Amino acid sequence: MLETLSIVISVIIYLSIFFLIEYYIFRSYLNWLKKSFLSHRQLFWKNLGFIILILGNLLFIFSMVVTNSNLISISSFSRHLAYLGGFFFSSLLLALIVLCIKDFILIIHRLYRYFIMRTNRVRDIQDLPNQSRRSLLKYGGAASILAISSAPVVSTFMIGDEIQIIKKLISFNNFPKSMNGLTIAQLSDIHAGAYMNLENLTDIFHLVNSLQPNIIVITGDFVDKNTYDLSALSNTFQLLQSDIGVFGCLGNHDHYAGAKDISNMLENSGIKMLNNDGKTLFINNDKISILGVDYEGTKMHPGGYSDIRQALKKVNSDSFKIMLSHNPDFFTTIKKYDIDLTLAGHTHGGQIGFKIGGLNINPAYLAFRYPKGHYIEENKHLYVNVGIGNYGLPIRTIKPEITLLTLSG
Repeated sequence: MLETLSIVISVIIYLSIFFLIEYYIFRSYLNWLKKSFLSHRQLFWKNLGFIILILGNLLFIFSMVVTNSNLISISSFSRHLAYLGGFFFSSLLLALIVLCIKDFILIIHRLYRYFIMRTNRVRDIQDLPNQSRRSLLKYGGAASILAISSAPVVSTFMIGDEIQIIKKLISFNNFPKSMNGLTIAQLSDIHAGAYMNLENLTDIFHLVNSLQPNIIVITGDFVDKNTYDLSALSNTFQLLQSDIGVFGCLGNHDHYAGAKDISNMLENSGIKMLNNDGKTLFINNDKISILGVDYEGTKMHPGGYSDIRQALKKVNSDSFKIMLSHNPDFFTTIKKYDIDLTLAGHTHGGQIGFKIGGLNINPAYLAFRYPKGHYIEENKHLYVNVGIGNYGLPIRTIKPEITLLTLSG
């Protein structure tokens, strides 16, 4: 009963925030209409904006239904509708950011004029002739609306579907010399489901295999939220091939879908799941250990199931150690142990991020200490893969990633 009540309250809070954002944006749109168009033209554009808002909300609801459905594949028509819902939501967020920046600048400008320029008022847009001011606002506002509406679409189709292969050489003082040049292909945050179907997975896995890595690791979130057709997924994951083996650890979405079922499916696919577990590999008369911790939790998802000490018990203490951890911020704890390299995911690199001039607008840098890329602290290494799948909506302006790490001594 308490859990149900908590969910209902959370939904009400989220919806209230969402509709307040829409009200703020639509009110700004109406203010722009009043300043830009004559009265007899305003009604048409007001009604058109209202219709777009209603349709956008319906598409957004549809996209969320598809996201949370128990589907591994959807029709092309449904997929395109869901994409439109995602574009609408992304445009709202971008519009919110732009309007907040605009209103902040306007407030500063008004305060400046009030306190500094009371007796020395300069000519600005308010002083222009009525027709000139209206034209400037009309075309400037129209250009802004077009840019905000098209940015998620252009970014997604030009960037989001293009998988980048990041090749990185990492050197360690204690890496076994006989294993110099060992390669590890890292995948993360696959989110198999409606927006990452079996055909997509097949293409990605063939791309991974073409890199001919010695080891393949997958750092969590194999599926999105639900338990899909596990037998079909199992057959697809069997496509991954490497000389030494394929290893993985669980992410938060794997727990949402049912951690035990997902782990069993992946083990049956030939993937060694390291849930607070580890394995020492003997290569060229030297030792290297692959460890993994179960999902460790975050500030947003407290708790967790991780046990580093349990994993360390399963490997040779004097071996070079690589830890798989879904949550990169768990590195603050992992680096306290005798673990040389940590591989993580979870952040999606923000998934949706924009650069406006020198300003980097990306939620990952606010939510995570280690949002993406390579970090070195206390002589311990961390690499955060931005993932290849999408969370929530089929929108991604941060390029999906396959990492190919080459280790050397």
